[in-house]
Amino acid sequence: MPDEYAACARLLRMIVEDQGKPIFAEPHAFDDAAWVGYRLTEILPVPLVAKQKLLELTDSLARLSILQRFLESRGLAA
Repeated sequence: MPDEYAACARLLRMIVEDQGKPIFAEPHAFDDAAWVGYRLTEILPVPLVAKQKLLELTDSLARLSILQRFLESRGLAA
């Protein structure tokens, strides 16, 4: 997980830890860019068309870059 996307991993970790029940099967891979990107795409409130396009991306870092910009635009990542 590149440092520039660490905010995405931190947010996902906080969401997972805040839930009273497991939302993703273990083991969790917060240091894996692909895993973090897929899980964030699953749970973030984005339109289904955008979700599908994100999930279809083959470049994990491109997916994280888009997700990070989405989160920053909502004040959720810095």
